Amino acid sequence: MLPVNYGGHAAYQDTFVSQFLELFPDPFAVPKETLDSIVKFWYLDLSETDTIMQEFYSLLGKPATRFPFCLLRSYLLSIVLKVDPLPDGAGCLK
Repeated sequence: MLPVNYGGHAAYQDTFVSQFLELFPDPFAVPKETLDSIVKFWYLDLSETDTIMQEFYSLLGKPATRFPFCLLRSYLLSIVLKVDPLPDGAGCLK
């Protein structure tokens, strides 16, 4: 079952800002190439992915724990940062 996405891209941006500042109190310490990727993904609205993928989710059972747009964003980010997404990428992206 597909989870309900309240807030869409704006909610992602709010969550990102709060978590990013917790991890990196000094954003200028982050390498420029990484910051460039962050800016690209900040503006990349993938929330329509949920609508496209909805028919592939079962109506039965527990809701999924991750939104399709979150999974797609993580995968694309791992490609951009040249990180093997499974399993090493999960730790690096976190």
